[in-house]
Amino acid sequence: MEIQTASNPTKLTEAEKKHIPVIEFEGVDIIVKVGKTTHPMEEDHYIEWIELYLNGNLYSRKNLKPGRKPQAAFHDVLESGTLRSVAHCNQHGSWRSDDVELSDY
Repeated sequence: MEIQTASNPTKLTEAEKKHIPVIEFEGVDIIVKVGKTTHPMEEDHYIEWIELYLNGNLYSRKNLKPGRKPQAAFHDVLESGTLRSVAHCNQHGSWRSDDVELSDY
C-alpha cells in the first residue's frame, strides 16, 4: 500500500488539503482530523479509517462510517515521542500526516 504525503508542505494541492491528517491536542486527548479542508463523508466517498502511530508503532486505529465527522479522538497516550497519523480514503488511498513530537504539548 502506497502512502501519499504532501509534495510541497508549504503549498498543498486541493487533494492534499482534503486528505492529509492533522494532529491536534485537546487537553489530554489527541484529535486527528482529516484535511485542512473537511473531507466529505458520503456513502460513495469517505474516510474509512484513521491510524495513530507512536514512535513508529501502531498505537490505535479508528474505523469511520459515512455521515460522521472525518476525525478520531485518541485517549490515554501517556508516553512521549513522535506521533504520526495515516488516514485511508475509499477513493484516493492512504495519506500520512507530518510527524509531531508529543513532548512538545
